[in-house]
This record gives sequence, structure tokens and C-alpha cells, in this order.
Amino acid sequence: MAAFVHSIDDSAGIKAIEVIGEAASRISEGFRLEHTELPWREIIGMRHRLVHGYFEIDLDPLVPPEE
Repeated sequence: MAAFVHSIDDSAGIKAIEVIGEAASRISEGFRLEHTELPWREIIGMRHRLVHGYFEIDLDPLVPPEE
């Protein structure tokens, strides 16, 4: 059961990153240029990798190690 719950948590986290990346891609270029403190390209790029990388997603960089 714990593995199933962990899988749901992973899926929810991936979906959240996808939604954030999609929203970031819809923000105007002007706004992005005014707020260069955020890594817009990386945020949007991560969304693309998650959406199109179906079975090749390595969660290690996304999920902190359990203590």
C-alpha cells in the first residue's frame, strides 16, 4: 500500500509541475522580461520533458530523499 501511495504522490507532483509549466508558457513575453528572477525557460522546459517523456521520467531530481 505504501508503494501505491508513493506512486500517487509522484503522479500528483508531476501533474502540478505540468500545470505550472503550462501556465508559465501562457504568460506574456513582456511580463517574463520584467521578471527575470524566475527561470521561465527551465519551468516551461520541465513541463515539456514531463509531458512528452512518458516512460523516461527520472523522479530522483524532482523528489527529495526520504528521511
